[in-house]
Amino acid sequence: MQEFERVMKANVKEVMHGIKHTAQVMIPNRKGSIISTASIAGIVGGVTPYPYNASKHDVIGQTKSGAAELGKCCKRVNCISPAIAPTDTAMKYMGMTPSPEAKAKVGAAAQAIAPLKEAVLKVEDI
Repeated sequence: MQEFERVMKANVKEVMHGIKHTAQVMIPNRKGSIISTASIAGIVGGVTPYPYNASKHDVIGQTKSGAAELGKCCKRVNCISPAIAPTDTAMKYMGMTPSPEAKAKVGAAAQAIAPLKEAVLKVEDI
């Protein structure tokens, strides 16, 4: 439960604060865009640990709710849901110590399952 609380605070509560505080600036200006980072884990179950999966599912829900509420004022709320990318967290989840070699292995694994074979997902793209 401690891990669940930690992940939910980082991935759910912080996104909610971001949407809330950004909306306070956007509403008076009647324009703006909020983009949060979800994950393919928020769409497909069983690919990541339960707390992460649940938190990213929540980010998608927050995005939909934010879009419905703020869309009335001409504001956009979207999220991206990238697949695996060679981050330190991904490497640790896969049982690897973060290193250039591990990054290359995670990148190759991601590329093997990527729907767009010509595009290589890099952390900086996200």
